Amino acid sequence: MKTLNLFITGAFGLFASSCETDNTSQKYLLNLSEHTLEINHFDAFYYEQRYSELLPQDSLLITEIWTRGCREEGNLSSCTLSDSVTVFNTLDSTLHFTGDFTDENRWHSQFTSGASSRQVCTFAFVNNDFTN
Repeated sequence: MKTLNLFITGAFGLFASSCETDNTSQKYLLNLSEHTLEINHFDAFYYEQRYSELLPQDSLLITEIWTRGCREEGNLSSCTLSDSVTVFNTLDSTLHFTGDFTDENRWHSQFTSGASSRQVCTFAFVNNDFTN
C-alpha cells in the first residue's frame, strides 16, 4: 500500500511539473524616425500614467503580459494597443503623429511557441508618421 501511495504521489508530481507553462507577450515602440518623441501611456493594469522620452533609434517596452498555465499557446494576443497612448514630437510641436496603433499591418510580430512561448510585437515610428 505504501508503494502504491508513493507511486501515485510521484506520478502526480511528474504530471504537474510537466504541465506547467509560461507565456509572455511584449509590445515595443521603436523610433526609426529622426524625431525625439514623448510617449504618454496609460497603463490600465497598474492604473497609472507613464511618460517616456523616445530618442531616434531607441525602443520602449510599452506592455508585458506574463501568464502561467497548463497548455502551450498556439499564438498570443493581437499586436494592437488597447491602452491609451499619445505621441508628441518634442522638437517640433507643429508635427502631429498620424500613425495607427490599431492597424495590425503596422506591427511586426515574432512568436516562439512551446511551453515557454514568447510573442514580441514592435511598432516602428517612421518620418511619414508625422505631418503638419
